[in-house]
Amino acid sequence: MLADNVKHPFNEYLLLTIKYGIGGLLALIAVIFSVIKSLNKINNYHLCLLSIGIVAFFSYPLRYPFIVVMIAYCLANIKYKSFFAIKVRFVTKVIVTVFIGGMFLILAQDIQFEKRWGQVVQISRFGNYNKLLDEYKALYSEWNGNPMFLYNYGVILNKSEHYNESNTILFECTKYFNDYEVQMLIADNYSKLEKWDYAEAFYYSAHNMIPNRFMPLYKLMLLYKYSGNTKQIIDIAKIIINQEVKVPSEIVNMIKMEAQNIVEQSSGHTVR
Repeated sequence: MLADNVKHPFNEYLLLTIKYGIGGLLALIAVIFSVIKSLNKINNYHLCLLSIGIVAFFSYPLRYPFIVVMIAYCLANIKYKSFFAIKVRFVTKVIVTVFIGGMFLILAQDIQFEKRWGQVVQISRFGNYNKLLDEYKALYSEWNGNPMFLYNYGVILNKSEHYNESNTILFECTKYFNDYEVQMLIADNYSKLEKWDYAEAFYYSAHNMIPNRFMPLYKLMLLYKYSGNTKQIIDIAKIIINQEVKVPSEIVNMIKMEAQNIVEQSSGHTVR
């Protein structure tokens, strides 16, 4: 009953290693080592970093911008010991300047992409998804690496009834994040294509991710109804009837009533 659509591991160090590999982990260790070397006199900056570092073992503090700002502020105010002397030559300065300039250029392009995508999303709220496909296709050719764009593109393709293309984009999305919503959308595409076996597999995958949700079970019940699988529809309807409700709602009540009607019609008496 506690399961939910968690997109972030409860460990920042694990996430960093997964996203950036051994190189990212070693960079973090180097930062931690430099902070430890500065511990001649422990101050509030060290204590702040220590508290965040401990919480990062069990939660995801870096998802909050305020915490990131606090880390940057603390690191900037710590006096570090130099491990070794480096003579900065002119060539080194040029290389660093070019590197920083390149990073700013990438950042500017990223901001421009996000701005254009945001404008298209605003337009998509008024419907007419087919008219937006060219815009999304152009954005996809300039994709900035944000996986949420892939999911959004998959949604638009689904709503404009391009189900095969939607799944192509969504399977690319699964390389970056693969949650309940992605599984449900892939299943819906397969269901619209009448590929019942594939749709069933992905609805069950979504159900296994968050067992307390009713929608995957309801979609499975409809799928068995459309595909003519009488036995399976009754079995899944009984599961829905006996499923414990986490958050009461009108939609859940309607799903349970529909499931009960199906079982009653099959057996000829009221199910309790």
